[in-house]
Amino acid sequence: MPSKILQYGILLSLKEGYLFCRNSLGLLEHPFKTFRTIFREQDRSQMLLVFGIPAYIFVGGLGLIWAGRRLIDAPRGVWGFWTYSGLLVSFFISLGIFFYVGYWLWQVIKKTKP
Repeated sequence: MPSKILQYGILLSLKEGYLFCRNSLGLLEHPFKTFRTIFREQDRSQMLLVFGIPAYIFVGGLGLIWAGRRLIDAPRGVWGFWTYSGLLVSFFISLGIFFYVGYWLWQVIKKTKP
């Protein structure tokens, strides 16, 4: 029984990983078509994964900053230039991706609305 569950889990993660990579690359090549396909298929897991990309980038940036501060043994509460710069870069990259995804989402909703 556990091996069957493990097999299904591996197959599901491979499928979702493939679809996530396909949709992420599709956002660069043909974002309107990608969003339209996601909405037509009503794939909620892919909606969550694709619309969460800005959050993943922001949290990943924060994680890198946290790990870097731990590696150099930076004192708590003392934030330097590089920490602020990293936060700003992470924030603005994720904000730009959020606006990009939001713009194309708005275009799809506007065009497919009857």
